[in-house]
Amino acid sequence: MRTLVALSYSPWSEKARWALDHHGVAYTYKEYKILLGEPQLRIATRNATGKATVPVLFDDGEVLGESWDIAHRAEAVGRGPTLFPEPHREAIRAWHERGQDACALARVGLIEKIRQDPEAMRAQIDAGVPRGLRPLMYPSSSLVMAWFANKHHGACPGDGAALRDACHALRRGLAGREHLFDQLTFADMAMAVMLQFVQPVSDTFIPLDPRTRRAWEDPALAREFADLLEWRDGLYARHRGQQAQAAT
Repeated sequence: MRTLVALSYSPWSEKARWALDHHGVAYTYKEYKILLGEPQLRIATRNATGKATVPVLFDDGEVLGESWDIAHRAEAVGRGPTLFPEPHREAIRAWHERGQDACALARVGLIEKIRQDPEAMRAQIDAGVPRGLRPLMYPSSSLVMAWFANKHHGACPGDGAALRDACHALRRGLAGREHLFDQLTFADMAMAVMLQFVQPVSDTFIPLDPRTRRAWEDPALAREFADLLEWRDGLYARHRGQQAQAAT
């Protein structure tokens, strides 16, 4: 059985899901629960000491823990147009890595925004903790977010591109076109999900709790890169017309 463990609102998870759905790959979706889900994930991945992150695809005894690898597995077992055309493979990897760096940097800011907003912190508890346990966890929400911040401390590469720099690069790369190359590729997906940290895509595609949505928004960047948000929304409308698979 093929199972994807992921966070529905995570740009990293969205890339993996998009690639799987693009290729029509059947899988069971399991929503990852921050904090409470980590011990189970560590056991399933046989990862006792390393950082436990999602997405993770369990496929016929194999464990794939990177969206890049999951996308390639989707390519191997699925159908439909390639997301990695050979002439552009290395350039696609470069765009993917640029998006990864920008997302890692932006996540630090997102966590800090949530830590400063009590309602957003409660929303995080609601998303990751069973209803009956939530009242016990609410008083500790700041500690939970501190744990999450510490988990990703140092995750940002020192020479990684800032979100604004990555947006400028994307604008230059697109040069007014629908895609970075001559068709939809994983590079487009990587950069489209990066823009979640500028202004989230419609809830039709990635539902967000209203209490946390504002933490994802960067109004200044949204104004500066309105053209990229329009590009992203068009890409979703054309290529992500059906919602990601519901959890089963």
